Amino acid sequence: MNRLEVEGYVKRLPSGGYAVVDLNLQRVRELCEVRQALEGYAAHLACKRATEKQIKTLEQIQKKMNEAHKKGDIDSMQKLNGKFHTALCYASGNEQITARVQVLRGYFFSRKVLQFLSVNDWQESIAEHQQLINAIKKQECDSISKVMHNHIQRRIDFYAEHMST
Repeated sequence: MNRLEVEGYVKRLPSGGYAVVDLNLQRVRELCEVRQALEGYAAHLACKRATEKQIKTLEQIQKKMNEAHKKGDIDSMQKLNGKFHTALCYASGNEQITARVQVLRGYFFSRKVLQFLSVNDWQESIAEHQQLINAIKKQECDSISKVMHNHIQRRIDFYAEHMST
């Protein structure tokens, strides 16, 4: 329970028990902003440090996402999206960033909200993932953080639209 409390999933009640923390739009926005900072920097580091093998892994995940998209397989796209972000963070060479991003990503991918993601929403994510891969391959390290920032900003906008309905 202490770990869940530290990670922000639960809060200690004055009576000594615990309650699950409400995931309201303000909290989602704040968590996404932290993701923007961490994943933007992870992408910047990955641009400088990624090995050929790590780049190939990103490309393989991207290929599978494209295939899942063509089939309209949203469940597979969701899983592959997580793998892509994990692989990108891993390519940064910073285990601390990777661990923190994994915790943050755990907050967001609930069926309740993801039911609103359409195949077209995923197409935009796939295109942005390709931009990230291209930036790494071309060593465009100054611009990659902005690509990631915009990628996660779209998610903030998505949550703002669907959590308020």
